[in-house]
Amino acid sequence: MLLDADTPQEWTVLARSDLAVARVARVPDAVPATGCFLAQQASEKCLKAVLLHRGIPFGKTHSIRALLDGLPLDFDLPTEVEQAAGLTRFAVDTRYPGSHEQPTWEDLR
Repeated sequence: MLLDADTPQEWTVLARSDLAVARVARVPDAVPATGCFLAQQASEKCLKAVLLHRGIPFGKTHSIRALLDGLPLDFDLPTEVEQAAGLTRFAVDTRYPGSHEQPTWEDLR
């Protein structure tokens, strides 16, 4: 199946899939970082769908803050969505072992 990156609907399909898997991420052998990454991805893709729907270019970014800042000033943004900016930290660094503190199950919740 080939998804069209130019339609908000396709971004939304992937966002819902990421969120669905993030919600069940607490399974044997899973680590919280995987669910946190998928939650970040769901938020990122959902915001990109909104921007695309509005005809607003967004470029290549994993920054939830940058995507939120791209929304029109009159956009009615729920508090929970604004808080999603904190998910950006799970986009890249925590997916690999190294010097970054790994997310906890509480972070995923």
